[in-house]
Amino acid sequence: MEFSPARLESPPLTNNPRYSAQAVVRCALSAIIKTQKTDQRKHSQKLKADLNKQGEDLHREIITIIQRKQSDLDDIETQHTTAIEKQEDVIHKALNEIKQVIQDIKSLLDTSDVGLVSKYRSRVEEFRNLPPNLKISLPNILSQNINREELLKQFGSLSPLSIETEEQGYTVPSPEAESSAQARPLLDVPRLITDIPTGYNRLCNVS
Repeated sequence: MEFSPARLESPPLTNNPRYSAQAVVRCALSAIIKTQKTDQRKHSQKLKADLNKQGEDLHREIITIIQRKQSDLDDIETQHTTAIEKQEDVIHKALNEIKQVIQDIKSLLDTSDVGLVSKYRSRVEEFRNLPPNLKISLPNILSQNINREELLKQFGSLSPLSIETEEQGYTVPSPEAESSAQARPLLDVPRLITDIPTGYNRLCNVS
């Protein structure tokens, strides 16, 4: 942001002969300083508001990423649970079949029917091997260290403050020049003070 005295209107004191040139300049400089302070405050507030907005945008993006990762974890959990329940069903089915075989053997031991005994075929080999065990690799979050420099890049760079001085378009008269101007006996433009009737109309000269 640049500050220029040209943005200011001439102070009202410049049209009043009661005020000296120094007073006019002091008034103008005071107005310039006041405007510069106001502009600087507004610009600083705008920069802070922009930073806050950028922070809010990044916060929303982070929340979105976290929610997406949580959704992925929910999907993985569902897949894991489904696989475990499927394995559980296989084991329960095998146990029920083993119980049924044991019950059949007990029935054969209690029967006198030789035909049933001769038809029986052992199923021990079927249950010699246990159901396959699940080999599951649980997921992990491979997080990285937070890089502060990378975060700073998301906020952009802050340009350095530049302060320059420029010559004013007005020069304050020296006290000697102003006092000599006030002591001049003649006016630039003649001014009529009063009219004295003398009764004589032929005026040749005034000494």
